[in-house]
Amino acid sequence: MALRRLRLLAALAVLLLPIRFPLDVSYQAASIVPLPALPLPPLPPVSTVQRSLKVMSGTIARNATLERVLGTSLNARHIHYLVQTARPLYDLAQLSVGHPFDVTLEPDGVMAAFSYGIDELRTLHVKRNGDGLEAHVETRAYVTRTETVSGA
Repeated sequence: MALRRLRLLAALAVLLLPIRFPLDVSYQAASIVPLPALPLPPLPPVSTVQRSLKVMSGTIARNATLERVLGTSLNARHIHYLVQTARPLYDLAQLSVGHPFDVTLEPDGVMAAFSYGIDELRTLHVKRNGDGLEAHVETRAYVTRTETVSGA
């Protein structure tokens, strides 16, 4: 019963309170000042615009062969030529699971470059050189340091 009276008093208090909001509200728009246009750099001449290359990156999956990895991008003849070019430096038949590779394709679908991470320090690079391919292995330099660590 007391709760009912309290609810009734609260409802009456809300109804009887004077409304203190202004009824005629007017807003003034902010002034907009136009900014001067910034000059754009000139476009490069058409002759210097390079063709866009398509780069595919990934890692070698379990039971993957070079033909499975590159088969959607290159035909079997190009893959064979890639393997033959790289063979004196590294045998691409020995792909390791989880190692990274990159293939760069020209707009017409011809391979421009291929790289394969042999290990943490060596990367095989095969690049197009005119009508042929050339391969080299890049070896990253590292420094071995001996440090002393102590704890308290």
